[in-house]
Amino acid sequence: TAQTNPKGHIFKSKERVLQKRKSRIEHLCIEIGCNNCMTPFAAGVYAQQLYQLDDTIDDLHSSQGILDCVVLASKFFEVEPLNLHEMVGHGSFSDWSLEEYLENESTIFMLMDYCLFPRSPMQSS
Repeated sequence: TAQTNPKGHIFKSKERVLQKRKSRIEHLCIEIGCNNCMTPFAAGVYAQQLYQLDDTIDDLHSSQGILDCVVLASKFFEVEPLNLHEMVGHGSFSDWSLEEYLENESTIFMLMDYCLFPRSPMQSS
């Protein structure tokens, strides 16, 4: 449900936003054929880290951050490699930019302290 902050602006509950993000990530993983249960989990962890720099990450019209998190998680956890060039222009990746992905990939690596294994919140501090 929407709530109001002290200035009267309406904002979405954090749980609702995170649930919608999780659902979108799961859908994208299905779309690109992910089979490893760690892929959507890791993509969610990467997205939470990337959100620190991109607060529009949940809006696919203004950010491809969620897509990039799913692609990176797939590259790391899936047995079958993705053909990134073939993904451009298809389905949810219709406006996806490989060049922007490569920049975001480096950023996600940095935000994850160069370790793509998801860590518990206590370990990431």
